[in-house]
Amino acid sequence: MKAAISFQPEPAYPIRDCQSKVDFEATTSLEDLARYIGTGHLVLWQFHRVFYLPIKTGSIELPPSVKTDQERFLVRARAFNEDKEWHIWRHKDKIHGRQRKDSSGQGDPFVEADMKLRGVIYTQLGVPENGPVVRLKTRSYIQHNTYFQAGYFDQRLVSVVPEIKEEKL
Repeated sequence: MKAAISFQPEPAYPIRDCQSKVDFEATTSLEDLARYIGTGHLVLWQFHRVFYLPIKTGSIELPPSVKTDQERFLVRARAFNEDKEWHIWRHKDKIHGRQRKDSSGQGDPFVEADMKLRGVIYTQLGVPENGPVVRLKTRSYIQHNTYFQAGYFDQRLVSVVPEIKEEKL
């Protein structure tokens, strides 16, 4: 007897579930971001440059220029690890912030995807020019509107994922 053929493909991005707690709190202190994350990563956007900084045991080593001009040049900063993210950004000369912490459970559906890193951040990770591809894992949270249409309403950074296989551009 022949096996039945299924025409329903596997989803490219399977929907998973977690419990996610969101708080809105702003800060201009990168040290506060590092303490909140513990161990993870910080991507910092300033008006004139972008930085990647590892966070180890709640602290980061800031370059001297970042220490003196944190608030003045801040555009956006995202401190993150597998469990949580603190995202701060500037809008109309005011600093806004959002903390999101995930835990096991149900109630907040999401999709994970990877973005290929190149350019400034890729170089700051110390990856050789022809080295492995490095990706930034993102998590997009799904919500339904009043017409029951689903869409992404929030997104957070999760981890930096080095690829094992070589990939040509």
